[in-house]
Amino acid sequence: MWGLLRRSREQLALPAINVKQVYRVMRDHKLLLVRRVKQPGTARKHEGRVAVATSNTRWCSDGFEFRCDDGTKLSVSFALDCSDREAIGWVASPLGTLATTYVI
Repeated sequence: MWGLLRRSREQLALPAINVKQVYRVMRDHKLLLVRRVKQPGTARKHEGRVAVATSNTRWCSDGFEFRCDDGTKLSVSFALDCSDREAIGWVASPLGTLATTYVI
């Protein structure tokens, strides 16, 4: 959230906002995610398997950003189905920031 606020304030030429201030406001309005409580003595087991048997049950997303020859940035974000690795949607943005929504 702080990154989005910081970026939008930079575009409007406004002064930066403090990350701790954003955290306090989000905490006071109960907008923070619930912390995961680690179980003592139990290791989190990960078998390296992300794929699922059926389509449309688990998705993943990623993105990358690179500079073009003329110096402008191009950002690409995409969503994949973990079953068949089909690209569900993608978006390319010349603004130099990864988009938060996918075009499907």
